[in-house]
Amino acid sequence: MMWISSNTDIATVSPSGMLSGIVEGSVMISATYVVDGSFSAQVTAMVTKEVSTLDISPDSLNIADNATSQLSVQATFSDNSMADYTMSAVWTVSPSSLGTVSASGLFTAVNPGSGTIRATDQSTGVFDEIQVTVTPILVSIAVTPANATINHNSTQQYTATGTYSDNSMVVMSNNEIMWTTNNVNVLAISPSGQGTAAAPGTVTVQATWLTNGSIFGTTQATVVAVLTSVTISPTQATINHNATQQFTLTANFSDSSQQNVTSPATWNSSNTSAATVNSTGLASGVAAGSTVITGTYMGMSAQAQLTVQTAPVSFSGDVMPIFQSRGCLSHHQGAVPDGGLNLTSFANLMAGGNNGAGEIVKAGNGNDSLI
Repeated sequence: MMWISSNTDIATVSPSGMLSGIVEGSVMISATYVVDGSFSAQVTAMVTKEVSTLDISPDSLNIADNATSQLSVQATFSDNSMADYTMSAVWTVSPSSLGTVSASGLFTAVNPGSGTIRATDQSTGVFDEIQVTVTPILVSIAVTPANATINHNSTQQYTATGTYSDNSMVVMSNNEIMWTTNNVNVLAISPSGQGTAAAPGTVTVQATWLTNGSIFGTTQATVVAVLTSVTISPTQATINHNATQQFTLTANFSDSSQQNVTSPATWNSSNTSAATVNSTGLASGVAAGSTVITGTYMGMSAQAQLTVQTAPVSFSGDVMPIFQSRGCLSHHQGAVPDGGLNLTSFANLMAGGNNGAGEIVKAGNGNDSLI
């Protein structure tokens, strides 16, 4: 077999068929069967410049997760000429989990981590590579404490914790976030995340990332009124023994509201020999004397003075008529009605008399008996 190049200034071919390019251009390569010369074939060969080196730009890459960056590569050829080789190179990423590079050199970060990006000339194997670092990005913010209950006129410190794309969690600084509430009349919050409870109610507390306002965290907060004191009514009372006295306990709160807490309160008498008090604040007189009635609610107490006295004796139920028929008219103001007369009918009687029927009334004092 005989090999022939149509232009040995562009390329030569050895007797074994090895083609060697010299300069850029195109040549016709012929192969002829030497036995009889009747068999031959031709092919066109293109001689191009050989890539000597590749250079990726930028020299290194630090990129956020899920972001993109355009890469380019410059080729230096065997004749020292240079050209953009971005579309001609073969791009690879190691490890492949970091991201991908398109045919046009666009790198897309997929996962946080470090590795290399390589551009290779497929015909010569010449390559260049750069270091790449994919940094995690903030994906969410959590505000703590969550769903806090805050006493009126007190404070609550809040914290914002960021969760990143690599699942790491970092407490965010106050320079990175902005604190707000949807009702400062209930809970106002400072730039450092300290909430001040101004009035009872419920609000939403929010921490917003200053770099990207679409990333924020929220929680609910409930401000409750605080018990400031309790008052008892009445504060002093006097009852007869065997009588009762109802006491009432009122709770006073920080928002000026009040609540009747008589039943949930606990009650105590300092002297149960004088009076006792039950769970509803009802005191019962036992014997003459004095006692202090105490009502207690949520650790706060109020006291009242109770005096128990002996009840006066009454004879109103003991007066009975002593005459059951009409009596003598000569010694009375008028006829005695049926059923007799009351002892008070004799209050003005100064002397008795004798009407022939015998002595009917004898003057006397209140301790004398009447016959």
